[in-house]
Amino acid sequence: MSRLYAIPSSRSRDFHGSVSAFRKNSFFLYLPSFLGVSSVSYAYMRFELTIRASEEVEAYEAPLSSLQGLKLDMTDTDRASDPVISAGWVRERFPEADVAIYISARHCGESGVDAGRGAFRKRVDDAKKNGIRRIMIVSGYPRGTFDSLEALHAMYDSRLADGLHVSCAYNPFYDPGRLREEQDRLRTKLGFAFVKEVSLQIGMDIGKVQKAVEFIRGIRPDIVLSGCVPAPAPDTLGALKANPLYGVFLPNSYLLNAEIAQEMTQELLRAFAKEHIEPIIYAASPEDIMQTKALFSV
Repeated sequence: MSRLYAIPSSRSRDFHGSVSAFRKNSFFLYLPSFLGVSSVSYAYMRFELTIRASEEVEAYEAPLSSLQGLKLDMTDTDRASDPVISAGWVRERFPEADVAIYISARHCGESGVDAGRGAFRKRVDDAKKNGIRRIMIVSGYPRGTFDSLEALHAMYDSRLADGLHVSCAYNPFYDPGRLREEQDRLRTKLGFAFVKEVSLQIGMDIGKVQKAVEFIRGIRPDIVLSGCVPAPAPDTLGALKANPLYGVFLPNSYLLNAEIAQEMTQELLRAFAKEHIEPIIYAASPEDIMQTKALFSV
């Protein structure tokens, strides 16, 4: 979860940072000019990586080393892992890459709100000291008392956002009751001027995407928008079917038929281009990256 610009993935974002087992070595691919939409072009490729050990970085060298303008986002899916450390391993292997991290509020706040604020501030300070300037804040699943809203308040109170590009997440695909809560939370997030980007959860309902754009830009016309799209390729479709991600709602027709999945993906990306949403393609394997690149003529 190329993306020319900036994200955000996560896609495991406030969706709420949920990550299934199959995502251990998966990532988001941000695609450049796609589907013949000539009005949109992107200058770099962007991926989301989950790295738990330094040797895992090697697996990405072959598919990533040939790319120019590389951007990599490190997830925070494991209490025992530190995305700042993971970012350091990646920067050693890809020194030219622009590396960002996700911070799960849940992993910071397991001992309560006060302890969570302290742990969160330390994580952000560590990121800054290591030259990281883009941070995605997620609640983590299940959401704890120290969540993404508490983290944003801590960031505001301590002026931690100075010099950072801060992203948050939004899921427009919930049922009406849950969506109202999600909208209320997003209003609060967007009240912090230092939040520069909103990333949309994975979903194929173009109507809900369009309503989300109207809602978000009605609050913050200046906001950067990005959105996650699964690669319509075998490993990714199989993984999403076998291990559904929390908060992700995909039709069976999409999951069970690669041709239909490709058609739906193309329609969604055209809608993204029209709404100026930066696409983030989620791929579950290196093979799916190669198929995706061929599909979109990357």
